[in-house]
Amino acid sequence: MSDLVGRDQELALIASLLKEVAAEGGTLLFTGEPGVGKTALLDAAEEAAEATGLRVLRATGGEFGTQVKCVKIEGGRTMTENTTVTETDVITKLSHLPVADTVSKLTGMIAAKGMKLFAVIDQAAEARDVGLTLRETVLVIFGSPVAGTPVMAASPLSALDLPLKLLIWSDDGQTKVSYYAPAALAARHHLPQELVGNLAGINGLTDALVAA
Repeated sequence: MSDLVGRDQELALIASLLKEVAAEGGTLLFTGEPGVGKTALLDAAEEAAEATGLRVLRATGGEFGTQVKCVKIEGGRTMTENTTVTETDVITKLSHLPVADTVSKLTGMIAAKGMKLFAVIDQAAEARDVGLTLRETVLVIFGSPVAGTPVMAASPLSALDLPLKLLIWSDDGQTKVSYYAPAALAARHHLPQELVGNLAGINGLTDALVAA
């Protein structure tokens, strides 16, 4: 991988995420303030991906809150999908299913993978119970104690973000699936390299969730 001075932690994280992509498929999305060196890291990621036999389609983005084309790399194939960065460190993907059906599909996938479903919170229903109106908004809390426990043991405050949370909501009729980027969570809680992959599975899970 490219020799970027002072970027060892980021390069190690990229290498780990590329292994996850190669094994399960997924999306790598780089976000950050202007001038922090995202382009250099993107170049390094491209170099590393091609070195492992993955095909890479370069993409450029804009200011957060706008639609950007992100790159999905899966088993040597390259595909693109619409992903919206709604705010720093949040990834949003578009589902072709209604909110209820997307939630149903997700809970089925969680069960099939042997993960634990902790809660499904229908925020709109809770709003109706107190006489208020809210767009369709469902928060799904899930995870794997096998994967999450070592993360919380290493960084106790990571329990504020675990179990994993996925927001499924309607934006003027378009179902969206939003979650915190695993790389952002890993950086926020200063996770050691060997634990970064414990959070990365949500990328492949959501890719499968929104696939037609």
